[in-house]
Amino acid sequence: MNIELIFTLLNGCGTMALVAICFGQIERLKLGQTAQSLLQGLLFGTGAVVDMHASVEVLPCYRVDARAIFVAFSAA
Repeated sequence: MNIELIFTLLNGCGTMALVAICFGQIERLKLGQTAQSLLQGLLFGTGAVVDMHASVEVLPCYRVDARAIFVAFSAA
């Protein structure tokens, strides 16, 4: 297996851990539901964009990134 792919997925998990910590802090803020939802969406969107820029090309025209981690957790 490509070592860059392993590091990219581990980096994605690390980014998700940082997003999870920030998510917990947003949950503790005394904001309205709308403001809290906007901050959470911005947080998960930013995390996904960061991971999209750290992708690996495994074959010509095939790139792998850890964006799916953010899609799964933001849906939950």
